[in-house]
Amino acid sequence: MKTPRISLFIIAKNEEHNIAKCILSAKHIVNEIVVVNSMSKDKTALVCRDLGAAVYNRVFDGFTNQKNFALSKVTGEWALSLDADESLTPELAEEIKQAVQQGKADGYELTRVNDFLGKRMRHSGMKAEHILRLVRTKKAEFRGGLVHEKLHVDGNTARLKNVFIHHPYDSIESYFDKFNKYTTLAAQTMFEKAKKYVCCAYF
Repeated sequence: MKTPRISLFIIAKNEEHNIAKCILSAKHIVNEIVVVNSMSKDKTALVCRDLGAAVYNRVFDGFTNQKNFALSKVTGEWALSLDADESLTPELAEEIKQAVQQGKADGYELTRVNDFLGKRMRHSGMKAEHILRLVRTKKAEFRGGLVHEKLHVDGNTARLKNVFIHHPYDSIESYFDKFNKYTTLAAQTMFEKAKKYVCCAYF
């Protein structure tokens, strides 16, 4: 039986300190690495190319659009979505290989555990999350707005048992930088929805 091709795709901006760990955690099980670089000012693109990734530079216009663009560049039968500050455990990497080989589902939820400032989160609703991240490429798309994008697949899904790790903050400063970014995008989304509602009210 021919082994299905897996493509890893990532969107990134100024992630030179995180993205190598992400790519290396999956490099041995994927056949292709696609990175959409949101005009980074650091060495993100260089790091990715050195690790064999195809890098596309694109101005950021929302998470949904950015990730759908990345997905459109994937050529593998299966697509694995990771953020630059996430990494697979060896156990999950091996489980992903087996899952695509067996092909019993069209998409797989992966279990994400969160590290905060180097320590595993075990409370406050961040102990573990189940997120669709591994899909048959031709059956998948992202839906949503500037924020809160969600991957959808046209078909049945299952859940893998092993985990991947989210380590988004290495300092309090990085926490507030990301907090400010997401709240700004959320506010912009709310503003756009309010404008549409007001316009409709006149008709």
